[in-house]
Amino acid sequence: MRSFARGHLIIDDFEMAFRYRQGQSGFTIIEVLVASVLGLMILGIAIQSALSNQALFQTDVVRTRINQNLRSGLDIIGMNIRQAGESLPSNFPAIEIIDGGTENPDQLVLRRNLLDEVLNVCDEVEAGTSVASVYLAVDGAVSSGCMYANQGTNFQSWSNYRAAAGGSVRAYIFNPTTKNGEFFDYVGETDTGTDYFIIADDHTWSFDYAVGSGAVYILEEWRFSLENGYLRLIENGDTANPLNVVWGVTDFQVQVLLEGGAIVTQFLPTDNWSLIEALDITLSGEEAFKNQRIERTLNARFFPRNILSL
Repeated sequence: MRSFARGHLIIDDFEMAFRYRQGQSGFTIIEVLVASVLGLMILGIAIQSALSNQALFQTDVVRTRINQNLRSGLDIIGMNIRQAGESLPSNFPAIEIIDGGTENPDQLVLRRNLLDEVLNVCDEVEAGTSVASVYLAVDGAVSSGCMYANQGTNFQSWSNYRAAAGGSVRAYIFNPTTKNGEFFDYVGETDTGTDYFIIADDHTWSFDYAVGSGAVYILEEWRFSLENGYLRLIENGDTANPLNVVWGVTDFQVQVLLEGGAIVTQFLPTDNWSLIEALDITLSGEEAFKNQRIERTLNARFFPRNILSL
């Protein structure tokens, strides 16, 4: 009896221990699988969210880069617009806009005078010739603007300017009647005692400049245009060496706000720039990013402040 009781007690203890250990066991296989699936789903959502945020951040970086690029272009154009027309009369084409139409970019031409002394053309310059001497005073002249005695100050001023510039200067000859003009390299000057003339280096004249209807300036000209995705600047007619202002530009549009509220998209050399209220400049740009094109457009309005001096 004791042995049986003792054996029965041992069995009961073993059964209780088994049940206890069974009650304290880990997750079942199903629970583990469900937890794994949920964990993977949460991890996938987290990774997707991180990738999405990263893509948004990178897209914002591209947008910011395009905006900064376009803003730089607008700042450069605006600086030159503010300086345009300096020491120039209202009948001189200080501002010119070449309208590209609805599908093509525009061109903007800005000019300012660098030297107050303007020379009169005192001996005819004919188109197609390569005459090197442009006379600003001639012996026996009737017009006071071409008399030798009256042009000494202008002659000396030009000579000093050229010497300070290193011996060669870009000069601009202009016909106020036809509004035609062109740049040439001014490389020297001569005082014969009765005549003054400046020397043009290896230049064939494109237009006629008659006595009394021609003038010579030392100008600074900026010609902005769009080419192959670059906003380009040609200074003083030097088409062989264009300067790239900004890249990634897809469109360049210019509008002129005139006194009275009229808006025009073209401004000709014959137009009076003193009537301009402001110039609206619009630049558009784009950049490729992850198989998409990110596009931005910026607009700014600038006032040619030299109008106030007319």
